[in-house]
Order: sequence, then structure tokens, then C-alpha cells
Amino acid sequence: MNIAIVAGTRPELIKFSPVIKELEERRIEYTVFHTNQHYDDNLNNELPDGEVIRREHKFEFGEVVDWLTKELIWFDVVLVQGDTNSALAGALAGRFAKIKIGHLEAGIRSYDLRMQEEVNRQMIGRIADYNFCPLKRAVKNLRKEGIFKSRCFLTGNTIAEAVMDNVVSTIDPPKNYIFLTIHRAELVDNKAKLTGMINHLNRISDYYKTQIIYPIHPRTKKRIKEFKINLGSIKTIRLLNFAETLSYEAGAKFIITDSGGIQEETCILGKPCITIRDNTERPETLKINNKLIGTIPTIDIPSIPRVRKKHPYGKDVSKKIIDILEGK
Repeated sequence: MNIAIVAGTRPELIKFSPVIKELEERRIEYTVFHTNQHYDDNLNNELPDGEVIRREHKFEFGEVVDWLTKELIWFDVVLVQGDTNSALAGALAGRFAKIKIGHLEAGIRSYDLRMQEEVNRQMIGRIADYNFCPLKRAVKNLRKEGIFKSRCFLTGNTIAEAVMDNVVSTIDPPKNYIFLTIHRAELVDNKAKLTGMINHLNRISDYYKTQIIYPIHPRTKKRIKEFKINLGSIKTIRLLNFAETLSYEAGAKFIITDSGGIQEETCILGKPCITIRDNTERPETLKINNKLIGTIPTIDIPSIPRVRKKHPYGKDVSKKIIDILEGK
């Protein structure tokens, strides 16, 4: 069996890292095709062990699909992860190349089609031969959408393995801080929303008498400069690698984010999380450690959610995925 892995962002590479480790242990041939979707090296060129894998850099979605289609005809299976444009391109190319498609983190849903990520994940689920679902709820979502039971597999989420493999203190974060990440287009590309949210974050910082630390995302940095927004007391730092990010999450009083991946990471780490979203495709976290506050600021200061129980993302996830691909 010869497996192609398509990724274009750091979160995809991180979540693929346990799968790659399993493939290497079994001596199964694989190739990573990197679309270079993220344009900042600190976000992009990283597996948790520091290995950089890059094959091509394409700017247009159609070009990526064409390039991958030509490459994938030599493989048996293509694996994609999550809901990025790279994942959708890899799945479409797999279909055009007439090979099997495996989708990691399949079946999670927000059902908010204003989000490109939701459109991507629904489209991939419909054409994937192997939908590797992180939760029972994800399987139910796919079955409700008419996906055959034979194409749905409950495996858990590889992020659980990736976090536990990397949750070592590589740095010494400061004491008493709130850790912030914001990057989604629906928030940062809207001047009124972003300005209002930055002001609200400063009020949260003042209320809790706690410094907000923000490894600023390139997209947000560009918009803040363009919109001439004053960050107030929010302290920006360089972008962090995965292990460093986990260290900051683990040491924070609580985390504020708009990232789906960080909702999962904080759930695994058992840290309180406040999410700047109107909805989430990870509703399981709302019963464990997470609270939604929307993207429109209010006068209310959010309370810190209480961590209630352990994460539901399973174990030996990569082993289950490769066992299924090998027909075991």
C-alpha cells in the first residue's frame, strides 16, 4: 500500500504526525504533499519533531487540484485532515485520480455555511471512502446526511496523541496571563468586529487584572495595521511552534481563542477556554471546559468556565486508522 498525505497548514501537519509515526513503524510507503497554504514559516513548516516537508507551492485552488491529480494517480489512498482548502483540494484530486480517499476528523459540524471550513468539511465527507470520525456524534452527523455506514469509522482524534506526545515544557511562560489566539476571516476581516473585540479583550484583561499574551497571527497583524487599531494592553509575541503553544496553554489562567484546534487542545489539557465564535463544530468541549461568547462584544465580562471532566478524543487513534486502511 502506498499512501499520499495532503496538507497545507501547521494544524494539519501536527494532526498527521501520529499517523506518519505509525506508518513509519509499519514500514508503509507514504509521501507528504504540502500545498503551502499557510504563508508564514512558523505556522507552516513544522511537524512536532521539527521536520519540514514541502513539495510544491500553488496559489490558486484549481492549480492545486490539477497538480495533485497528476501526482496521486500513483497512490492507493490519499489522506486529508480537517476542513482546510488544502484538504478539499486533496479529496477532489483523489476522486479525479480514481483512488481511495480517507478523511481524518470527519463528521464534525457547525452547520454554519457562512464558514468556508464548514463547506469544505461537508463536501469532503460526501466523497470520502473512509470517514475517520473523532466522536460518536460525528458518525451520527454523517449517517444523518446519507453517508453509508460502511464509509464511517469511529476512531477518535489524532490531536489527543499529538498533544500528549508534545506536552513538555520547552519554554518558561510568565506567571498570571491569559493566552489569546484570533485569526478567522469572519472576525479579523471585519473592521467593526475586530475593533470592538480588541476593546472587549482589554476590558476582560482589566477585569481579571491579568495580562493578555497574543502570538499574533499574520492575517490579524495585517488587518490591525490596515484598520489602525490600538491593541491597548494586549502584549503581542512572536509566533510559537506547537510545543511552545501547548506550554503557553498549560500555563495560562485561561485561554481565549477562535480556533477549533485550540478548543480541542485546551480540552485535552484540562484548561478553561473562552471561544470567540457564534457556534462551534466541537460542542463536546462546551460540556467540559469551553464557553462561546460570540463575535459581537457585549458589556458583560465572561466568567471563566469550570473544567468538568476528561476529554473524549480516545487513544491509539492512528493505529485504528491504519488498521482500517490495511483491512484488519
